[in-house]
Amino acid sequence: MTAAPRRAAATPRGAAEATAAGRPARAIGAAPRRAEHPRLARLLHRHHRPAAAVAVAAVATLAGLALPNLAPGGPSAVPAGTLPRLWTPTTPASPDSVTTFYAAGAFATPQTGGMRMVPSMRGPLTGKVIVIDPGHNGRYSRSINERNYYTYGAGWRPCVQAGTTTYTNVTEHTIVWQVANRVVPLLLARGATVVLTRPDDDGYGPCNNERPEIANREGASLFLSLHVDGNEDKTLRGFYVAHSTKMAGGEGVQAASAAAAQIVARHLLNRTSLPGSNYVGQPGNPVYVRTDLAVLDGIRGAPAVLIESGNSRSPADVAYLTGADTQQEYAAALAAAAEEIVLTLPADLAAGPSSASPAAPPEASRPPTTSTPSPLPTATPAPVASPSP
Repeated sequence: MTAAPRRAAATPRGAAEATAAGRPARAIGAAPRRAEHPRLARLLHRHHRPAAAVAVAAVATLAGLALPNLAPGGPSAVPAGTLPRLWTPTTPASPDSVTTFYAAGAFATPQTGGMRMVPSMRGPLTGKVIVIDPGHNGRYSRSINERNYYTYGAGWRPCVQAGTTTYTNVTEHTIVWQVANRVVPLLLARGATVVLTRPDDDGYGPCNNERPEIANREGASLFLSLHVDGNEDKTLRGFYVAHSTKMAGGEGVQAASAAAAQIVARHLLNRTSLPGSNYVGQPGNPVYVRTDLAVLDGIRGAPAVLIESGNSRSPADVAYLTGADTQQEYAAALAAAAEEIVLTLPADLAAGPSSASPAAPPEASRPPTTSTPSPLPTATPAPVASPSP
């Protein structure tokens, strides 16, 4: 969720807060916790060993979603012939074909640098870097989240907000983390190198000034930031795609981002049953210009958009965004949109960041014993040097 009028109130979560089951929130399809599987714990903590994948999300069987799958309304009509013919993988990336690297500050407080997944298989997106930014994160501390940082375009802003919570008490950060877990294997299977701005759903940050810098350092071809809106009027529903006209990269990347927003909206309208927003944008064109979003404004080289995936107070939207089948449908549409964007829109891969990767303690490149690492294809943690500015 990003700032907008009449948001649903966010519920900050303390560092030690547990779920109703008495345990910290755990990502869907996540690897078992370290205390439960000592052998996996030892494997994940072997530093400076050859990277070998040790886990992969089963994209079709993600446990833990028990909310009713209500039937949402249909999308605005767009002629099917407008969709390009895209290469579609029949299977997600396999565990032994993806190598994961954690940045030096991936598990710092707040997190920095993210995690990079590199597939060995080839596809239409081989050599391309796509950054997926699941908004917010699982932990909240006033001293961390409310600390102000200078951001390009938006000025001094708090590190990162807690995000919204649905009327069924599902947090925004959990929904977008689950969606990201479904999108990433589809992109890896297309040959793309994929970077997640955060490696788990149980940490602090990254701050909103750091998230775009991750894309800048990685030489990204695309930056997708995933969110859920929080308008308290339950009759308002649907997704919208935001882009910025005040980006660090200037007019070229702003124009590419505007075109990327249209591509994402078209794919979501054509490939999902999630309708376009009935309260932001225009009928049939749920695209919106924002100039106060640090995660977009700070981008220097890649087309970048932020997607408000639905309204957390709409029963139909919540059912769609928390249903296993509909999450997968949504992820497939995002992956198809990402492929079209990367193959058709320009990106300045040499733009570089405005700042070097923040310093972090040596242990911050390794998952702590209390962390829930990504259930995506993962490897023995290894710090990865960020490209030079």
